[in-house]
Formats: sequence, C-alpha cells, structure tokens
Amino acid sequence: MAIPNIVIGCIVICLSFVFYIYTFSFPDVSQGYTNPATVPIIYSILLAILGFILIIKGWNERKGTQTKSDRQRQNKLVFVFMGVFIIYILGVIYLGFYLSTFLFLVTCLIMTRVKKIIWLIGIPIRAIMFVYIIFGKLLRIVLPTGFF
Repeated sequence: MAIPNIVIGCIVICLSFVFYIYTFSFPDVSQGYTNPATVPIIYSILLAILGFILIIKGWNERKGTQTKSDRQRQNKLVFVFMGVFIIYILGVIYLGFYLSTFLFLVTCLIMTRVKKIIWLIGIPIRAIMFVYIIFGKLLRIVLPTGFF
C-alpha cells in the first residue's frame, strides 16, 4: 500500500494546486470579510496538507504488514463510509448542517470502533463548535439549516 499512497498523495496535491489556482477566477465581492473564493481556498490548502500526510504515511509503511482479511475489511469499510457520506449529504439538506454533521461524526466514530462515550460525544461537539465559531461567527458564512 505504500506506492499507491504516495501516488495518490501526489495526485491530491496536484488537484489541490489546480483548485487553488482556479479560485482566483472567482468574482470579487467585497461584502463582509469573505468573498466566494474563501472557503474553496481553505479547502484546497487542507486538501494539499492531507495529500502530504498521505505521502508521508505511504513512505513510512512497510510492505506485507497487512493480511488479506485486513485489506478486505478496509475495502469494505471504504464503501460503507461512502454510503454514510452520501446519506450525510442528503442529511445536510433536510436536517441542517449541524445536526447531520453531529450524526455523521458519531456514526463514523462508531464504525471505527471508538467505544468511549466521552469521545463519541466530545469529538462531534467540538468539531461543530469549531465550525460554528470559524465559519458562522468569524467568516459569517451561512450554513444550511434544513427544514427544522
């Protein structure tokens, strides 16, 4: 898995660079602290950081340390996560960002076998508080509220 992680990490970094360059073509609207390119710039920078982390992880991995059953479980888990993510996207539309994000994070933590209730509740609440403070208050970005 080392070589694919390195290759995918390089592709992710290249894509994040393309996304970052593309944000300069967004129109400049000077109402408030942000413009339409603010969030895509943040996402492209985070994407590049994750690409670097993937390259480092691939570089440090040893070949042959995973058994076939571990790889099959991980492959199955990827598809389950994709399904949960699709449900999350629909949940953002109908339940709103904050509630669906809380449910999504709790579900993901349960799927990754986190058992302590303090982690199952604390991590999603802190993540939502972070997003609320940074995007809701500081950057004044309106997040979807859903039908409720």
